[in-house]
Amino acid sequence: MFYRYRPDGLWGLHELRPHISYRSYWGGEGFHQTGFIHLDNHWEWKNGFEVHTGINLLHEGVVEPFEIVSGVTVDAGSYDDEEVQLVLQTNQGAALSFDVRARVGGLFGGDRVNLNPVVRYRIGETFTGELSWNHNQIDWGDGRDFRVGLGRLRMTYSFSPKMSLQALLQYNERSDLLSTNLRFAWLTSANNGLYVVLNEVDDRSFGGLGKPRREFIIKYSQIIDLL
Repeated sequence: MFYRYRPDGLWGLHELRPHISYRSYWGGEGFHQTGFIHLDNHWEWKNGFEVHTGINLLHEGVVEPFEIVSGVTVDAGSYDDEEVQLVLQTNQGAALSFDVRARVGGLFGGDRVNLNPVVRYRIGETFTGELSWNHNQIDWGDGRDFRVGLGRLRMTYSFSPKMSLQALLQYNERSDLLSTNLRFAWLTSANNGLYVVLNEVDDRSFGGLGKPRREFIIKYSQIIDLL
């Protein structure tokens, strides 16, 4: 359920968007595996600045124990948790924009802090860049505490509407893994054309002794109407 309201002369606000959503999934024997209730309000100002203030009610049903990260196991059972959510977002139409998303609350019976700051920059329709860091820290208070950080740098340069070069660099702090993806695309129409891709994964653990793994791909796709 979603509602839009545009107040007149209230703190320079352009729009308020209160809303609530719900989704759930039950397994084959009626076991409640996932539940999510989201209550939120978006506060948007006339200058494009936004604040989202929300509360999430979470349910997770774990049938069998699993490793959430290497060496840390989540036990079987049903978990009901709550978290608060805050989003700060500058004008996304500007050349330079920033947003940060924060969620603080529970996950699988533990305490989680999730922070995700993102910086974006663009030059017209030619260049776009995005730098982000996703931080998760979970504490159960029984020695199973862990932290995961994932950094991404994505850059795209468009030579023309049909020709572009994209680079994606990703760093996993926990596994000390650096991966790179370079993709050149020359399209003749939507989803049709030439793709040249280079993937490289550099395992930086153990003092960086592992050799980088490289993959080179050339793909051409063409849809043919036979009828």
